This record gives sequence, C-alpha cells and structure tokens, in this order.
Amino acid sequence: MQTSIMMNNLVIYADESGTHDGSEHSYLAGWIADESFWTGFTERWQAVLNKYKVECFHFTEWAKACYVRNHPEKEHSHDPKRLKHLSSSELDSFFKELSDLLVAPELEFEIAILERKKFFDDKQNANPRYPRHVYEKNPETYLTENFIDRCGTRMLEVWELRGKHIDSVKYVFDNRNDKEWNQSIKSVAAAFVKWGWNFKPVEFKTKMEAIPIQAADMLAYRSHQFTVNMGKGKVLTKPMSALDTIIEKRVHCPPGWVRHADRF
Repeated sequence: MQTSIMMNNLVIYADESGTHDGSEHSYLAGWIADESFWTGFTERWQAVLNKYKVECFHFTEWAKACYVRNHPEKEHSHDPKRLKHLSSSELDSFFKELSDLLVAPELEFEIAILERKKFFDDKQNANPRYPRHVYEKNPETYLTENFIDRCGTRMLEVWELRGKHIDSVKYVFDNRNDKEWNQSIKSVAAAFVKWGWNFKPVEFKTKMEAIPIQAADMLAYRSHQFTVNMGKGKVLTKPMSALDTIIEKRVHCPPGWVRHADRF
C-alpha cells in the first residue's frame, strides 16, 4: 500500500511597525501557517469584523479610539471615524475576540526587532561599533534579513524536523506603496534559497486584500508597545488579551524582551 505524503504549503503574512523616522525600534512580525488554515481563519476574522461593523482592524486606529473613549474630557486631534460607533467596552470585546482567534495550534509566529535610533546614532559616531560599510545599507534590510531568517528557523523546527515536508513557502507583506521597501524585501527573500524550499514570489497586499495581515499588524504593534513601555520602566503584570499570553510564552524571546514570569 502506498503511503500518502502530506504536502505543506506555508504562507507567512507579515507587517511592520516603527519603521518611520524618529522611532526607537522597528519591528517586522508575521504569522506562519499552511495555506489550508488561512481560509477558515479569514472567515472567522471577517465574522468578528462584521459583528462589530468594522471594515478593517488597524491597531493604531483601535488604540486611538480607546484613548478617545476613555478620556472624553480631553480634546483630541484624532477622530476614529471607523470605530466611533463602538463604546469603550465594545472596543475591548472587539480586540479580545480577534486576539482569541490567534490561539490555534496550527499558527506559528516570528518577530524581528531593530534598534533603529541606535543604528542612526551610531552611524554618526566617530567610532561606530561596526565597519562603515555596515551603515551604508538601509537598516530595514537588516530587519528583513533577521525576520526571514527567524521564519526559516521556525519552519525548520516545527515542520521539517518533525517530518512534515515543506513543499512551498510564500511571504505576503503589507503593501506600503513603497517601491524601495518592496524591492528590498524581494532581494532579501531571493537570497534565502539556501533553505532549499520552493519559494514562491513575494506578494504585497493591503490589509483589506489579505485579512491575515491585520493579525500581523496586531502582533507587530503590540510587540512595539511592550518595548516602548519597558523603556519607560513599565512591565505588564496582567495580559491584556490572548495575544499577550502568546507573546510571553514564546520559546526564544527577542533581545531585550522581558517575559512576565521573569519578573513576577
């Protein structure tokens, strides 16, 4: 009798946070799963959006809407038009229900962090930490390289080394309409043929075109919040949602990460 071989066609949906000028840290984060998982996930995510009558989840907009709702006595320059119909408790429930969808054994994730400000400060230093040619590259190139390398290691550990053959790998990044950024990602991804997998062409889609990128936005932004708060001496003592629990339990934490159990 012939034994059937299950083929795994992995798709990674990724988004960035903090790549703008002035940001202390830059992040690139993404969720990894077989393509068969993403159809059902997208339907479940869309169902939550429909329930709360929200077109698209964007963490920045959600965070600002929460601030407006929780501080009605203050004047606000930001008007969260797409979320203004939700009360404070509804905003919390909306976030919780979306983050609960991320608790799935089929889902893996990766996060890459770049100390962006330190990179540019060091570049101006008379005695930088690294050779001058290191600073000639766009720092986001290093961020992308680190992210794709981490994803490769994760896929190797979770799939290949457990006997689950990887037939193909595809990266789908948030479309920033930035040709330089897109080309940089394509170039970095092309260099990772060393893994020996069938890499499909990198795709760039909006959060509306590819709903899982909304989940990647949630992961990237929340990770960014953790680091900003840690820099201010604030350490989360109680997870805000399932997403926090997922992040704190990861096997290997990014440099500088503070795990809740380490402190309390």
